[in-house]
Amino acid sequence: MLLKRIDLDTMHMDNLRVLIHSVRAGGKTHLVGDMLKTEREFGPVAYVNTDGEGLMTIKGIGLGAVGYQVETLKDFKELMAEFIKKPLHALGVDSLQVLERMVKLHVLGTSDRSPISTKEKNEWVDIGREFENALVSIGKAAKIVMCTCPSALNMDPITQSMKLVSPDLSGQRAMGCAGYFEWVGYIKTIQAGKGVAKRSIQFASDGVTLVRQQIPHEILEDVPLPQGPGGWLAIKSRIEKGFANGTISLLA
Repeated sequence: MLLKRIDLDTMHMDNLRVLIHSVRAGGKTHLVGDMLKTEREFGPVAYVNTDGEGLMTIKGIGLGAVGYQVETLKDFKELMAEFIKKPLHALGVDSLQVLERMVKLHVLGTSDRSPISTKEKNEWVDIGREFENALVSIGKAAKIVMCTCPSALNMDPITQSMKLVSPDLSGQRAMGCAGYFEWVGYIKTIQAGKGVAKRSIQFASDGVTLVRQQIPHEILEDVPLPQGPGGWLAIKSRIEKGFANGTISLLA
């Protein structure tokens, strides 16, 4: 039996998986592009656009021919398999909502009916398996991963009350998707004037919004996001500050 021993006094980050959710036009795609443009200095990057997601906010920012558009789950699986052979430095996937839609179409074979859920056949189980496998493959495809998803008001699975702001995914995936990411952030947007929006990203739990952070020194305040570029550097710097007493091989 081969076991990997871990020194629990040394904080060593080899991979970083981030999920960003917000209302529509919250700045998610822009942040993905900003992350890729920043990280391409350290290695190859790629942007995956799931068919149906808009990408105009990162057109013309200087990323070049690093984008891929996928229309089916089969295409997505094949692309991830290629990346996994030689993992990228950074990968953006926009968005999980459309990816889930592609998974449903793959399992059902049509968009004209809902999944069957009976004692004899439960297609929701197959959808869940395929979606989870897709998330696992994303995590293996690059050292730094950022995925996006629109937000929705979902039911708390424990209290059964409609009060949780989480990714707009079906059923338990709305909350369970967080388990595949070390970081889940929610972009807040406040209109500060005509055509001017102030944005920040929340990682601290408030009992209402699905967020997550795996860090020794918790981020308690929202991280301001500047107009234009620099949002990823603001997040990255704050993460590094939270690991001040450890070693961060990936982000240093």
